[in-house]
Amino acid sequence: MPGDDFPTIHVPPNGTAQGIIIRLGAKAAYLDLEVSDETGKPTEATAYFWRPDIDKGSDDWGISQTINANHKHFPVPPVPFGVTVEADGFEGWRHPGFEFQADKGLILLNSGQILKLSVRLRRAAVEKVSVPG
Repeated sequence: MPGDDFPTIHVPPNGTAQGIIIRLGAKAAYLDLEVSDETGKPTEATAYFWRPDIDKGSDDWGISQTINANHKHFPVPPVPFGVTVEADGFEGWRHPGFEFQADKGLILLNSGQILKLSVRLRRAAVEKVSVPG
């Protein structure tokens, strides 16, 4: 991670160093998303991840993932990102405070860290369409 301190090991030219162990650690953080409806019933949805460091416009998402009972644990990079969740028949959800243009409400996790989010989706209002007749 940027800003971490690392030990310095001095090895003379053409020399060797012994007894040194390099631990690389986790390369990713993880996001656990539990998505349900208002009653708590698990609901299949799609998560959209947005990274301002690679943004090419508001319609350009870095990645999207289907979320269901068997697929809800996602590796995420240790850089700031935003997440929204969408499902047919439900209002969209975004991480609290997340604003695309302002880079607000972004999530930042360190490598190896896990964030668990429980998302409750609200049913979308149904528009009544009158049919002439």
